[in-house]
Amino acid sequence: GTSMRVLSLTSVVAIGCLFAVAEGFTFPATVDYGARNSVKSVSQSQNHAFGNLILRQNHVACRGAPQDLPQAKDLIGVGDDSTIEDWFAKLGDSRQSIRTLAGMKIAELHDAEGQGEDIIKRLIQYLVLEDVHERRAAVQTLGMIGQKVLKPLTDLLLTTDDRLVRSSCSKAIGAVALKNPELLPDFPQDALEGMKKAILDIPDPVTKIATIASLGQIGGGDMTYGYPGGERALGG
Repeated sequence: GTSMRVLSLTSVVAIGCLFAVAEGFTFPATVDYGARNSVKSVSQSQNHAFGNLILRQNHVACRGAPQDLPQAKDLIGVGDDSTIEDWFAKLGDSRQSIRTLAGMKIAELHDAEGQGEDIIKRLIQYLVLEDVHERRAAVQTLGMIGQKVLKPLTDLLLTTDDRLVRSSCSKAIGAVALKNPELLPDFPQDALEGMKKAILDIPDPVTKIATIASLGQIGGGDMTYGYPGGERALGG
């Protein structure tokens, strides 16, 4: 009946969210917006301040330039003339806040000179890297770029034999949902069908866990901005 269907959908969302946490997805968080003391050198306190600047923008990356971006740039020694290559070099930084900023800038600049498709291909190639920092940064950057990355990610999810790459593809699709919540109510059907096919046809449990997490992300909606989840992500 209706009550059983609601319970079933709720259970899938809950399971998906649990897997999302286990697999490293980040959900919106309340961040202290208080003033930060200025710092003069790269130190633990500086890294903490920088992290707080980036956390403010993490959920809404690429929805406009962060107000704190000039201050954040000063903290890591990059300037307004930095190229996309400079930002790619930061994707392997040991500090998550710097990797996040680099991803934001790559997403912002990726199509500035008509090279968007090449930049997306390059980021997808990062999904095979053993370095977990670079791989996760690429996943989040692809998510920031948005809907245009869904087709190549879905195609690769269903064709690669590398379970690490499959898992990263599913996580990147989930990152698209997380960072572009306006897509949730009517998430592209091809991506949903591809993920469901991966769950049904690929026996690898790592792929299944990552894909279920992404479907849970899509089906669960976005409470911060009030976007409902896509029920088609939870259907048969």
